[in-house]
Amino acid sequence: MSTIKPVLKLACCDIPTVYSNKQSYYECLCYLGYKINECINALNDYGEEWKSYVDNAIAETRAYVNEKFTKAENDAKSDNAKLEEKLTTLIDEVESSLTSIINDLREQEEADVSNIYDSMQSLERRLKEYIKEYVVNNIMVYDPTTGKYSSVNTVMQNIYQALRYYGIRADDFDSLQLTCEKFEDIGLTAYEFDLYSDLKLGKNSLFYMSNPMTGKWSFYQDVINQLYDYHRNDPFTASEFDGASNAICSALDALNWNATRIDTEGHLWVTTA
Repeated sequence: MSTIKPVLKLACCDIPTVYSNKQSYYECLCYLGYKINECINALNDYGEEWKSYVDNAIAETRAYVNEKFTKAENDAKSDNAKLEEKLTTLIDEVESSLTSIINDLREQEEADVSNIYDSMQSLERRLKEYIKEYVVNNIMVYDPTTGKYSSVNTVMQNIYQALRYYGIRADDFDSLQLTCEKFEDIGLTAYEFDLYSDLKLGKNSLFYMSNPMTGKWSFYQDVINQLYDYHRNDPFTASEFDGASNAICSALDALNWNATRIDTEGHLWVTTA
């Protein structure tokens, strides 16, 4: 860029120059004209010079910025890599620490659970012993089977034994001579066998009696039927009644007999008629 030197200090003289070293008015005007022309030339060249200066300044600034940006980018990448490595190391350390803590907690939990389980088992045993020793054997209740006060366990056993009045005796069960297959086919549960086996398998006195005609232990309904047949003088059978004439049926209706009399004496009356 063009540089304009400052204007020199001018001093005009009032006398001719031959007698003084000061400039004349003309010389001052010429010098000023020269400087004015110099300024005009400088201003004419100012646009291109300034554009070139600005372009150079921009180029230098761009280069400087690019250099700083590249350096900042490289520094950022380097710092990021270092930070990532540091974070990875820190994460690995935290993960390892957490894994160790979790394993310790799991082992402690398993130990605590085992201790709790052992404590619960011990408490269960103590509770069972307490129920057996203090509750079952020491609480006294009225026993309706003996009329006395006994422990709960004894009273329950006595009541259950008292309910087994339909239980079959060993001798009676052996006399049945049942095979395992036949016994399974009956389908008795353990509870039914214990309480009602005499009714289902044996010949209990509630349903069996001594037959006066045979002397055997027979079902009561069979004995009653046999005794009834024994006292029927001359029964009128169904086939005979079906074969009778309408006149006989009308005569029976007129007699107004009940079924028992017809069953015991009907045949004798029909024969007489």
